[in-house]
Amino acid sequence: MPRSGSEHSPTQTSSAVGGHPEIFQNGKLVYCLSRFRLAGNAAVMVTTPVTYNVFEILLWGVLGCEFLRRGLTLQRAMRLRCLLASVAFLLFAVSDAAEIYTGAWWRPWWLLAWKAACVIVLGSLYTMNLVARIRKTKRRGQRDRDC
Repeated sequence: MPRSGSEHSPTQTSSAVGGHPEIFQNGKLVYCLSRFRLAGNAAVMVTTPVTYNVFEILLWGVLGCEFLRRGLTLQRAMRLRCLLASVAFLLFAVSDAAEIYTGAWWRPWWLLAWKAACVIVLGSLYTMNLVARIRKTKRRGQRDRDC
């Protein structure tokens, strides 16, 4: 049951920048996302974790685009790995966007499973690449000894 007072009812004022509405709730500034709504009036607290998630979205998105670009120009064996890494990084970026709305990376369970699947794919691709490099180095070493 809500208590009386303004601490539970947000007050809306006009913003000085960009015309976006600002909402103060429990002494914290909350931005209403008018363009991106999940269900009803979605609001996201502008806090350090949200800022960090936005940075992660940009980071994983840029890495995904770079792997996509490289995957389209490499030879066949590496092309598949780069394209898989691209998809994994881009899906990881989207999962960070979902994390902003859920508030935690482990809630709901499907978000945790989504992130775990991306990490497993990226870890597997890294391991495959490492093994391929080690094998390539060993073959070069054997050729050098034969000469």
